[in-house]
Amino acid sequence: MNPPLRLLSAFPSAHTPQWIVSVPEHDAWAAASPINRHGWMLLLPDWEGCVRLTPASIRRGWTYRGQPLPRRVRSLAYLLMEYVGEEALPDRLCIALCTDSPAGPRRDYAYQQVLHALSATIRSALLPQDDVRPPN
Repeated sequence: MNPPLRLLSAFPSAHTPQWIVSVPEHDAWAAASPINRHGWMLLLPDWEGCVRLTPASIRRGWTYRGQPLPRRVRSLAYLLMEYVGEEALPDRLCIALCTDSPAGPRRDYAYQQVLHALSATIRSALLPQDDVRPPN
């Protein structure tokens, strides 16, 4: 697995990615590491942006600093809330997402797919092996 350099360089120097996943069908990558702060730090090197979110700020439609959620981040923010409701993703993560898909709906879909793969990876890593049930 060779993640793109822009994905790894998006992380602040204090954080090293603990989980790295890819969705080859969409040329999408995600990396995450735990942080000490409540909420998520969403790093998007394709848009050269960083957004800090908490569950309360997403419910209000704002970032942590009180700015409106950017349009391109809204679907990811609501997806994060859904994963937290299902207890599939902890709420103290630094998450970086990147893709080679063109801007627009394809890129949004690629981000959603790789975020789903990341949540599944983190959930399986954090669950005790006794709680993992085989599919029926």
